[in-house]
Amino acid sequence: MSEQDSKTRTIWAEDHTVLANERTFSSWMGTGLGSVAIAVGLKAVFGATDPTWVAKLAASLFLVVAITICWMAQKQACK
Repeated sequence: MSEQDSKTRTIWAEDHTVLANERTFSSWMGTGLGSVAIAVGLKAVFGATDPTWVAKLAASLFLVVAITICWMAQKQACK
């Protein structure tokens, strides 16, 4: 095995790691956006219910979850 082969494999391994990190970040961001969609859907479907604070609370909880997921995804990607 030559030195050039090991350098090539190291470069490929680094590329593979970077791409895996980008896929993971994309998945986390997709999950966060899905949580936003659920929040908007809950507010739209249950917004006319009485009491209205229940729908607002549920939507707000999903928005907090979405913000947390996106923040954690950014934090992990920057490591």
